[in-house]
Amino acid sequence: MTHPLSALFWLTLKDPGEAALVVMGRPLPREIGWQVLGLGVLLNTVLTFATISLFPILAQLFAPLDQAPLLFAAILMVRMTAMVAALFWGGQAVGGRARFEELLLGFGWLQMFQAGVHAGILLLAVFSSNLASFVVLGMSLYGIWISLQFVNVLHGFGSVAKSLMLLAATMVALAIGLSFFASLLVSLFLGTS
Repeated sequence: MTHPLSALFWLTLKDPGEAALVVMGRPLPREIGWQVLGLGVLLNTVLTFATISLFPILAQLFAPLDQAPLLFAAILMVRMTAMVAALFWGGQAVGGRARFEELLLGFGWLQMFQAGVHAGILLLAVFSSNLASFVVLGMSLYGIWISLQFVNVLHGFGSVAKSLMLLAATMVALAIGLSFFASLLVSLFLGTS
């Protein structure tokens, strides 16, 4: 018998739109969405720092956060929360139907999915770092497609192009806003100015 989470993992990989329908088909309270998102952020933080400890050369990619896992987790949680809120309000502005709870649960699940992919890549990197690098590149590109499918299905757009425009506008706005927020947090917690 297949565990429901592993079945949803493979469905997300194989058919992201269908996976989004499965997530949307389980109306859960907002608190569960926050817990799923928090667990996904926690797992991704642990896996990121496990990767840094196994491959210290990668610490340069995360400097100065490579010594501050709690700060890394806080920034990731704020980024994901801001993204869900921006996708909710931006989607509503262009005729989207997703409820905040659906987006929260959907993107919380995508954090869990990303943690599963990250764990697989970490295991692969132990045996072949070159192959793992190719998988990272491929999954990064495919991850964009998965996100587009989730936005499309959850908002009921019926158009991947509309989802792409919403996701692109959201990412630009968040990059500007969160870069300011991240620099503020780093300077507060690490004492830099």
